[in-house]
Amino acid sequence: MEFLTAREAAELWDIAIRRVQSLCESGRVCGAVRFGREWAIPKGAKKPSDLRHGAYGDCRDCPSLPPPSAYGGLFEKIVRQFPYPVHIAASDGMFVEANEAFFRFFQVSGKDKTYREYNILLDPDLGKWGIKGHLQKAFQGEIVEACDIKVPVRDLVQKFSGEGLSDEEIYQNITSFPIFDSSGELKYVVTVFFMSRLYTGQEAIRKSKAYMDSHWLETFDIDKIADSVFLSKYYFSRLFKKHTGITPYNYYHELKIRKLKEALRDKRKTVSQAFADCGLDYSGYYSKLFKERVGMTPSQFRSSGRE
Repeated sequence: MEFLTAREAAELWDIAIRRVQSLCESGRVCGAVRFGREWAIPKGAKKPSDLRHGAYGDCRDCPSLPPPSAYGGLFEKIVRQFPYPVHIAASDGMFVEANEAFFRFFQVSGKDKTYREYNILLDPDLGKWGIKGHLQKAFQGEIVEACDIKVPVRDLVQKFSGEGLSDEEIYQNITSFPIFDSSGELKYVVTVFFMSRLYTGQEAIRKSKAYMDSHWLETFDIDKIADSVFLSKYYFSRLFKKHTGITPYNYYHELKIRKLKEALRDKRKTVSQAFADCGLDYSGYYSKLFKERVGMTPSQFRSSGRE
């Protein structure tokens, strides 16, 4: 089958592109299929006879589409086996169904009763997760796309299964779209999740260390370090200590001391010059810290010839 773009259909039907898109979204164009932000319209599809008619009014007698019975359980099978998580809610927000990928992703064992009693619109954590506005628009009948959203996997897993994903931060592109009945009333809202980024604990720690290693001359800034691995500073700090046994601030101190040792080994520099090259004040805090960590003063360290 050959397809037209929304622009080509608009030129053919002599109407605005936005109007074509609106007709497709409301189910008025027979066989129209959406791919991301673009619509594919079957070549030969008829322009809706009366643009004031309600949704689906022109598709009932469309000869190009086989009756629903001809599909059997095809679409049900597609949704069930779709490789990305799909969540379906009724117009009041109550859970209706989800596919196997969704249950696996959120570790909902046996599709338990707790989840089936879940109403997404009444979840008090929507604001915290940053998806409240996204869902509200979808339940108002809009097709909504949000990119690179931090999915509240840890909270949802804890909510439904009592377990948690230990070290993963998952970011996804989320598309929510309404499903209307034949009278144009909202029936369901379908949400599909496509993973855009995944950070494991070890990967985040490695990248954060690399960031500090290349920015060691700068003043310690936990916000910038956490931003470099796309984590909140609170979660990042806990994760860093869990994997390394020390805080990010302590790692920064150790890094400074290591760089200072390297500078002190250069006998062409005075001790104060070595401190200055490391962005430190010889008479300041790091002189005392150096002695605490190394067991001798900077001058003693230089004289000792220790590595």
